Amino acid sequence: MKKSVVLISNDLDLHKRLEDTGLFDQVTIDTSISSVGVPDILIVSDKIIHYNELIELFDSKLNHIPHVFYMISNNSTGANKNIMQVLKVKGVKCIPPRMTITQILERICAEVGLTDISNKNIAVFLGTDSKVGTTMVTQCIAETIAKYSKARVALLFLNGQPSTDYIQDRDNVLGLDSIKVKVINKILSDSELIGAFIKLSDNLYALPGAKSILDVRYFSNDHIENLIQLTSKLFDVVLVDAGHKIFNGMTIGSVNSTPHKYLITTQQDSALRNFERTCSQVFSELDIDPKDFLLIVNKFVHLPELYTSSQLANLYKTSLIGTIDFVDYGWQAEKDQKSLLNYDITSLNKQILELSKIIASQMGVELTITKEVKPGIFSRIFR
Repeated sequence: MKKSVVLISNDLDLHKRLEDTGLFDQVTIDTSISSVGVPDILIVSDKIIHYNELIELFDSKLNHIPHVFYMISNNSTGANKNIMQVLKVKGVKCIPPRMTITQILERICAEVGLTDISNKNIAVFLGTDSKVGTTMVTQCIAETIAKYSKARVALLFLNGQPSTDYIQDRDNVLGLDSIKVKVINKILSDSELIGAFIKLSDNLYALPGAKSILDVRYFSNDHIENLIQLTSKLFDVVLVDAGHKIFNGMTIGSVNSTPHKYLITTQQDSALRNFERTCSQVFSELDIDPKDFLLIVNKFVHLPELYTSSQLANLYKTSLIGTIDFVDYGWQAEKDQKSLLNYDITSLNKQILELSKIIASQMGVELTITKEVKPGIFSRIFR
């Protein structure tokens, strides 16, 4: 049975998107809460109803409504934390600031138990700090999934950097800069998007990121979400390198675009401290739970005085899915403009493959691994 919705807001776009989903029986928009009956779902904007008024009305009138959502737009971190805590106790579900309409719809559908409308073919990789290897790990996984499947794979560098250190002919590609105006104005066509990619193999394409540091500020989380959603319709698998600067629109839009989130870290204490600051100052504001991420420990060194991978997973309050050992080819790979997969490092290639299997499986893609037959001694002699 479909549910009725009342939206207390001036957001006509959100009202239309709620109607267009076809998931709800009736969607009503109003700017007054006085005439609200008992709908199945009530969505209230803080631009119309102040928090204090909502609390007063909730205890006297709204507590009989099965699902109440409060959309928060105030950017005051301290105020948002307190508001979210109080409303959570009362059973009101908060929609944090800086979420796009699509993300708001996904949040509502997930909370109410309706059809999951989120895209399943998108995975985003977030680093806990700079130089933890987010770009290299993401590119290696993209190359592996493309190699062992027929899926069309897109690799997006949305971390505020070009991130073409491991791509040859990097100075001759267009990338995000060439479609900036179209992305910001939301008029990007399929052909224009495809034209901005560089083709790395038969089924692997990469979109280099922004070369201009100043241009990053023009991309909002809404722009990035639209870009990712458009890409997800053109490719079977979309992998996003979101960098580590969670406070910019690129990274926020990337992290909120998918349920498949992966956190990349190392054994360094500085990476843990930086992530703890991110959680307390940014994640709490955006209602992002560290438990939503799966942990990848990169550049692992087997020393007893350092954290083990399982210890790191406990410290980061999340679940471990894989470990990648430290190798000595990092600088060489940057000089040669290619990923670490090209140096025939057996242990690393195996670890990347195991991670790729898990990530591909979550997106509904199965990797076909064919065992390579090494030539015998006589074939090597007479070759």
